Amino acid sequence: MVAYRWFRFIPFLLLLIPLRLSAQVSGQIQLFRPRNEDRPIRFGIGVGLNVMDFQIRNTGLRTPNARGDTLRLWATTDRVHPGFNVNALVRFRLTDQMHIRVLPGICFGQREIEFYHVDDKGVKEFANRTKIESNYIEMPILFCYSARRFSNARPYAVAGINPRADMAAFKRLKIESGQFLRLRKIDLAYEIGFGFEFYFPYFKMAPEVKWSSGFANVLVNDFAEGYEAHHAALKRVMPQAVVFSLIFE
Repeated sequence: MVAYRWFRFIPFLLLLIPLRLSAQVSGQIQLFRPRNEDRPIRFGIGVGLNVMDFQIRNTGLRTPNARGDTLRLWATTDRVHPGFNVNALVRFRLTDQMHIRVLPGICFGQREIEFYHVDDKGVKEFANRTKIESNYIEMPILFCYSARRFSNARPYAVAGINPRADMAAFKRLKIESGQFLRLRKIDLAYEIGFGFEFYFPYFKMAPEVKWSSGFANVLVNDFAEGYEAHHAALKRVMPQAVVFSLIFE
């Protein structure tokens, strides 16, 4: 999948962030916000970028191409478009190292599904392309486990679910702009990721990377007239995304 390729850039992004954010006072390390984790509820905000993708399973449907040859119609996602997301944060403390995050917010992105006619030798001939936008109203609920704090930083890992509603799925299909397939309006995804919390004198910042993947097929039986074969060529379409966020408390 195309989104996997973006993972290799994440370590370079994280290297741009200082790993030692502390001040020296009389030879001692000054801890910023030493009682930050004591409060039972904390609030914040997150902003980020995402790259959305699809995991596609094809039926192998055979259809005629422009020359009348009967070939397999094959779909794939070869292009990615960056999107963005904004989330509020409500954090519920369990222990010093464990908490639950609830992040209501909005997420915007776009994918393109490209269709090819493929002969028995594997030679591809471009057939068509459809653009699919997604404007999610989402509610990630994540369990977070943090390592013990070292100086003014500590790593953590998150995992959980993300129920969401795709508002773009309510829009009318537009053949003139290449939109002839539609996705399910309601979806549920699982999310896993990791990040680093950095403590500053007046706030805490956490760069975070997450992998998000839907549980179920989101392709619905709704398509523009004349594109029945394109819909029939798709057996299963599952949304996926890589999300890089900055979370502030």
